[in-house]
Amino acid sequence: MRCAMVLMLTLLAVAPGCSTETKEEPEPLVSVPLEFDPTEPYALSVWWTNGDELLYLGADGSYALYEGANRYRAPAERGRWWRQSYAALWLEPYARLRRETTRAAIRKIGNELALDIALLERMTALDRPPEVLEDRLIGDWRGAAGRLRLDADLRYVYSPRPERSPTPARLAGHEGAWRVSGNAVWLQPDSPTAKPLVMTVGESNETLVLESAEGAFQRTPAETE
Repeated sequence: MRCAMVLMLTLLAVAPGCSTETKEEPEPLVSVPLEFDPTEPYALSVWWTNGDELLYLGADGSYALYEGANRYRAPAERGRWWRQSYAALWLEPYARLRRETTRAAIRKIGNELALDIALLERMTALDRPPEVLEDRLIGDWRGAAGRLRLDADLRYVYSPRPERSPTPARLAGHEGAWRVSGNAVWLQPDSPTAKPLVMTVGESNETLVLESAEGAFQRTPAETE
């Protein structure tokens, strides 16, 4: 009987509320939001830039990386890309001698998306590619010598006026590739025996003009074509 009383008193002494020791309360859990909410829908932009490079992510899974902002120049790198997750994608160059497959982290800075790619400065999304001189030259040009059409794929077609019959000093109608170098437009006919034609880009009354040995060409407004 005495042993039972001693045991009961011992249990009461260590019962909750009877201890003289102060029990520490657990620290409250802090809710830290994710940098990128995986449930938030978003669409990747086609064009990205960091001011020094321009990146194009094609819908067909191909990509092109340009030095500078001119997409009409030959890209420094081509390859294929694919999404790894909501917060990352991979870039695999076709020529893997220069760079291995690279992971690009998709960030959200405020309300804007960004790409962090190894060896490159952070890239931000663009609604459209930067405008360059080539954009202003694409279209139909006409002058006393005839008609010149500069296409976005860097192909051209030149059609002289019918009354101007070809002479040894003047080429007949021809087509080929065109490019911009400095302040000049170079026309390279497809014929391997034809020499390139050079036109100087000028401006008159805030309108571009192409000056050539055949005369001046002015761009025809699209709505009048």
